[in-house]
Amino acid sequence: MKNHLRKGMVLINKSILMGLVLVGILCLLAVNLPAQDNTSSDQESKELIKQKRRLPSLNGHNFVPSSSITKVPFLTSYFRNSTGVGNAIGQKIPIYDDDGEQITTLNAKIMYMMLDLAYQQAVNDWLAFWIEGSGAGRIGINPESILSQGISAIGALELGGLARIWGNDKAMLSGAVSLRHNKLIGVDIIGFAQNIIDTGIIDTTLLYSKIPSYRIKGGLRFAYAFNDLWGIQAFVNYGRGDSLSGEDKKDAVFEFGGLVSLDLNTRTILPIGFALGYRGTSYPEASGDLIERADLTNLRIAYTGRREFSLGLEWGYTQAPIINTDRKLKFGSLHFNIQYFF
Repeated sequence: MKNHLRKGMVLINKSILMGLVLVGILCLLAVNLPAQDNTSSDQESKELIKQKRRLPSLNGHNFVPSSSITKVPFLTSYFRNSTGVGNAIGQKIPIYDDDGEQITTLNAKIMYMMLDLAYQQAVNDWLAFWIEGSGAGRIGINPESILSQGISAIGALELGGLARIWGNDKAMLSGAVSLRHNKLIGVDIIGFAQNIIDTGIIDTTLLYSKIPSYRIKGGLRFAYAFNDLWGIQAFVNYGRGDSLSGEDKKDAVFEFGGLVSLDLNTRTILPIGFALGYRGTSYPEASGDLIERADLTNLRIAYTGRREFSLGLEWGYTQAPIINTDRKLKFGSLHFNIQYFF
């Protein structure tokens, strides 16, 4: 089992490394492309574009970035790192008798670990490219949870482009398109043991599964600043791709979300900002047994005293229906996020 998991992680790491090298070369070449506006050749225009590529700002408001709502319209250059942990809340494990009747439940203790790395390069004031690598793992932290829920991990690599459609001093609208490769790795201990009991055959292929998938998505991203204190962001995505359930079919993906941003540093001496957001998806990329919608609400507290970076803590709460049951997976999470703009 360990060898299978090691091989799966090696394949994911190779895919991410190859993608980083490829997009890095494309970005280096793209930086040399001429800007759309020839008047930007003078020093003053270059300085204005440079400032726009740093901390996202409209109408005097510096938008507070979020690790959960990353679909933003700003054509900035940045590097982002987000590390998080989470725990299931009130998760129950049903226990059945020989006739298949539920007789009791046990408390499940399930931990989640998340990691996200992203880099975006602004080519000019209307075009940018990004690459993102992410991973998440789910594991039980007591015997009952390990046996019933198994172990799963997912790795993803995403390449995308962002183009400015319209904007003024207060608002901005951009369009985005992306290609995402996911690889879900799962260990099903109960299913493996049940097959041995039913057939008497030890089939290790039932213990370990590896499900790759590709998805292409496109969407719109919008931001508006009411004044230097308040701003809002919203996005919507639609796409299609391979199913993460392992079935040979294509699934539609619909995502949407929004964020309210508050920066106290513009009117007080406190270098603190807040972001309250919501994200919904019709097909969460978390586990093979979560194939219905998922809803995430998050609150971020960030340091906003510098223009070139933002760092902060983010609390999240997620609900996701579990297939073939009337139960929902609920878990809370905590992320530490840092985003450097240049």
